[in-house]
Amino acid sequence: MGKSTLAQMILERNKISWMPLDIVREALHNVSPHLGIKEGKNWWINHHEKFFPFLKELVQDINASQIIYTLEGDSFLPMHADQLIKYFGIRACFLGASKINVDTLKTFKGGGDYWLDELSEKELADLPNWIIKKSEEYRLECEKYGIRYFDVSFNHRQTLEEAYEYLTKNNI
Repeated sequence: MGKSTLAQMILERNKISWMPLDIVREALHNVSPHLGIKEGKNWWINHHEKFFPFLKELVQDINASQIIYTLEGDSFLPMHADQLIKYFGIRACFLGASKINVDTLKTFKGGGDYWLDELSEKELADLPNWIIKKSEEYRLECEKYGIRYFDVSFNHRQTLEEAYEYLTKNNI
């Protein structure tokens, strides 16, 4: 909740282009479905390991080109971010929610969240609890690796401002 908004803030304020990793992942799957990035009904729960080798290569190529770029998405985990930070000196953070409901999901629905419309009523009703659980897992993993985590549940806009400041300080 807020990843695209945060990336858009960086673009508007600092003229740094951004790329949604969801689009990259989708294109990679369409060209190379044999990689299994989107296998099974719940592919999005465990696709991170299959996507990370490509992401690492993408970051390496962006880094080598010396272009400042924002990559946005949930296609990697804090342990992956830790590797990218160590290898390439990138700055990363994670956004999560310790409190959320279906109405909030619909209110803050991003442009790439078309998949929400494809969920059954039960799946949609169960989604907030899943997000809260995954957010707590991410928060703990971020703590383990020393990566910044921002809980957007309370004062959403201010929290995004704090994440923006963290990502852009001393970079521009």
